[in-house]
Order: sequence, then C-alpha cells, then structure tokens
Amino acid sequence: MFYIESISTIISNYSSELTVNSEQYSRLGGFGGDNYYQAIPIRVNTTGTYTFTTSSTIGNTFGYLYQGNFYPTYPQYNIITQDDDSSGNQQFRLTADLRSDITYILVFTTYEPQRTGSFSISASGPDYVFFHTVGSCSVNEVFYQNHCYYLDGNGGQCLPGYSLGSKTILSQIASSFTGLNYKTAVSDNCCVKTLEPLESYQNYGMSNQCNTQGPFTGGPTLNGGGCGGYTKLSARQLTFCGSN
Repeated sequence: MFYIESISTIISNYSSELTVNSEQYSRLGGFGGDNYYQAIPIRVNTTGTYTFTTSSTIGNTFGYLYQGNFYPTYPQYNIITQDDDSSGNQQFRLTADLRSDITYILVFTTYEPQRTGSFSISASGPDYVFFHTVGSCSVNEVFYQNHCYYLDGNGGQCLPGYSLGSKTILSQIASSFTGLNYKTAVSDNCCVKTLEPLESYQNYGMSNQCNTQGPFTGGPTLNGGGCGGYTKLSARQLTFCGSN
C-alpha cells in the first residue's frame, strides 16, 4: 500500500487477489451462487468524501461499502452503497462520505460467481485511507468479525484505538488465545475485566497460567480461576480489549 499526494486529493492504493482459498458468499443482488470475496476494514484520518475505484485481471468486479460490521450471511445489513461497473471496463466505482471515528468494510467481489484473480483498489479523498490487511492483527491478538482482540494486565485500560470487549465476544473467541501471550504486561488478577460494569460480575477467568508469563495453554473460561461473581478491580487486572 502506498500514497500519492496531489494538490486537491490524496490517493491511497491497495492490492490483493481472490483465490480458490478465499472466503465465499452469496453476494447481495447476485445469482445465488458462491462468489469469492475480500472484506477489507478501512479507516480515514479526515472526515470527508472518498471515492474507491478498481482495476483487475478478474473481469467484472462488484463493490460494497458497509459501516461497522459486515455479515456475509446477511449482506443487506449495514450497507452504505454498492456498485458494479461505474468506473468503466467492468470495474466498480464507489463514492461515500466517511467519518474519521468509524471503521468501514469495503467488500471486493465479482459479478459472476467463482471468479479469481488479482486486483487493486485506488481511494481518493481529502486524506489518507488506511486499508487493513484482511484477517491481520498485531502480535498476540485474535481476529474476529473484522476486529482484533487481546488480553492484557492493564487494570481495565486499553491501548489507544481499542476499547473493552464484551463477555459475549469473549465467550466466542476465548479458546483462540491458546498459544498467545499478554499484550504488554502480566496480570495480577485472574478474572477478566470486560465491557460490562463491575456490578454485573466478572465471570470469566484464567485457570491456566494465572498471573504468569505465557504463552497461554488455554483461554479464559466461564467461572475459571474462581472468578464467578467477581466484582473488584486491581491495578493489573486481566483485561479484554478489542479494536474500535
């Protein structure tokens, strides 16, 4: 990915490919078949109007832009705009007003099912567009539903760009922390601080390697480490955070 500055706009570029190993779904307004796709999280530095255009070896491309989460089984949810070939040569062109405090999902797919090949996306607007590599998170993080999550001994505090994650999300991905480690600091309490207020109890905890350096041999479990109904918060409480 690279950037080109001009007098009126800044151009940001992203390149990738669809392969037979790419994820598949039935795209919105499609033929009911399996379309390979890539869901790319994007953010902008400056609120404004941005345009996304494609070029590819695939042929007829199709683009969708979503605010917040993208659900492949419910592609009609959270959609902002979509386009088939407004850029010419069967390439899509999307234009939308984007806010700097919101994560968007740009879905690249094809008009017909089962098409593969390389592609690039060019974004133009008043500032940089940051394309996040699909499924890519920093070290000791778990990727889930277009967000990155980590465990840390930070007493209920998260790094900039992250906020507390919910017990519902933790219950879905807890086992994925096996083999990972604390993000920045070892905890001093085994009970996991999540988004929910203290009075609603912290019911997830680490039974293995409690308050000791990883890698973890398992993830937090319900009532693990004797944490059922725990309501206190220590200076280095084990904390569950996710990207905004």
